Amino acid sequence: MPERRQVLAVIAGSGMGGLAGCAFLTDSNGDQDGDQQDGGTTQTETTTQEPPEAGQEYEQVGPYTLAVFPRQRAVSWYVATTAVVPMWEQLGVDIEVKVEQLGPWFDRWLKTDFHVMQGAFSIGPWRIDPHVFLYDLWHSSRIGPSGNNASNFSTPELDEALENMNSTYDRAERQKFAHEAQAIIADGAPWVNLLYYQPLGAHSTEHFSGWSMVPARDPYTNVWNFSSLEPRTDVTDVVAGYTTDITTLNPMKSFGYEAHLIQKMHLDPLLAVDAQGQPQPWAAADWDVVDDTTIDTFIREGHTWHDGEPFTAEDVKFTMEYYQEWGAPNKQTYYEPIESVEIPEEGTARFNLKRPWAPFVTVNLDQLVILPEHHWDGITDDLGVEHPGNIPLPDLPRVGSGPFTVEKVNYEEELVYNANKEHFSGVSIDRLIFRIYGGKAAAFGAFEKGDAHYIESLQPDQFQRVAGMEGREGYQVTPLGWRNIRFNCQREPFTDPTLRKALNHATDIEKIIAISFDGLHKPGTPSPISPYNEFWHNPDVTQYPFDLAKARDMLREGGYRWNDDGKLMRPVG
Repeated sequence: MPERRQVLAVIAGSGMGGLAGCAFLTDSNGDQDGDQQDGGTTQTETTTQEPPEAGQEYEQVGPYTLAVFPRQRAVSWYVATTAVVPMWEQLGVDIEVKVEQLGPWFDRWLKTDFHVMQGAFSIGPWRIDPHVFLYDLWHSSRIGPSGNNASNFSTPELDEALENMNSTYDRAERQKFAHEAQAIIADGAPWVNLLYYQPLGAHSTEHFSGWSMVPARDPYTNVWNFSSLEPRTDVTDVVAGYTTDITTLNPMKSFGYEAHLIQKMHLDPLLAVDAQGQPQPWAAADWDVVDDTTIDTFIREGHTWHDGEPFTAEDVKFTMEYYQEWGAPNKQTYYEPIESVEIPEEGTARFNLKRPWAPFVTVNLDQLVILPEHHWDGITDDLGVEHPGNIPLPDLPRVGSGPFTVEKVNYEEELVYNANKEHFSGVSIDRLIFRIYGGKAAAFGAFEKGDAHYIESLQPDQFQRVAGMEGREGYQVTPLGWRNIRFNCQREPFTDPTLRKALNHATDIEKIIAISFDGLHKPGTPSPISPYNEFWHNPDVTQYPFDLAKARDMLREGGYRWNDDGKLMRPVG
């Protein structure tokens, strides 16, 4: 029998009372690397426990690991996530923090190799539509290495609601099914949604005007912004102060939010979603929803690749078939609904869908960047690589059709783009430079000195300092994305919704936001859709307010007990 398993058996007629009451640990006060110290109070529970059932075998709940990013990557986020450990200890649950670098963390996420994991999902204009935050993150088809349902949470009822949401083009009907899906997710408690994240950024008004931000973690790196910027001085190169790894420019390999954004600088999608979440013409000058499963896109006349070759409907057809043939990480959800692409006439790419798919225009056509057939076709054979995602950087095709051309790539130092003055977007700046700094302090220092012209994901104290800088402005993004802790719902003991719900009740979200983010972000709810995405958010879902007594009562009623050391024990056998 494993060491952590115990048999707590009551001898009939022994007169043995309940387990002794335990005063559980409270959060300790302490410096949080510049974050506010904890001055709050924590509920404690000292009531006598009910005795275990006669002959029932129990197993200790834990210790389990909580996989998190390194502290230096995002101090406040690290503090917020790890703050749950002493809170959950008050229920007798042992959680050990395991720090993971970005690569191993993504591996755990994709392979769902964890018990409990720090999670985050950032907003982008294309994510205003409920598809990404609901279908892509919670449908059962998104479980596994190619999907985003890292909680492994699914029910037939949830799948049905999500499929109905995406198969109807009636907005009111979509809203009804989106609300239904949120209610099912909230009732299942597959996560603790700590907060709706309100990213902070800052930009230079000294050298550039026309800043056009979008609701995103990085509100600046988007085609709308760079096509509207106008130099105010002789400085014509825009420098982005980046602290996040830019993992790859290969669209067949890409993972990570930043890589996805930056690839759109040199590769065009057919449509581009604006700051309001609405699709606008891009490489396609227009589109037509012929019927529920047929969408025509009309290629912009005169549009060319960076090498001067024409951008054609044949390139569109090739790209979609290439994605489907080889598989492209993080793009499957966007090309999966496509049955085929045909060219009914020159300049028209017709998408035939497997089924009605409401978000295809508002989401998919924005996310699928188009590849030049004359550079990608046959490249795996030419280079002797098994998959196009394995193409070495020196051999990676850099020709695109976007508003910038690739000049220099060094993932550890900087990426340099030259403006494509022939692009229809009308870019006025000369170069775009993504400069990689060692941390947020270094990037902020460069911004203060004028060496960087915009920075994102500021710490609260940095954001406050921007207000006193001449020629600088701060920007607060609408809190649509979230930061959470995910349970693996297919791994014991988190298969039990009672335990997941109790841990939700044991999490003091208001306190976590206060001690970690100076109260900046908005408290999370069990719904994946933020209240600030008002039309799609369902406010009437199951809530889990902080209540330790209720959490312990739920566990008792679910058959859990506590040993003499106050450790939570679950019934087995």
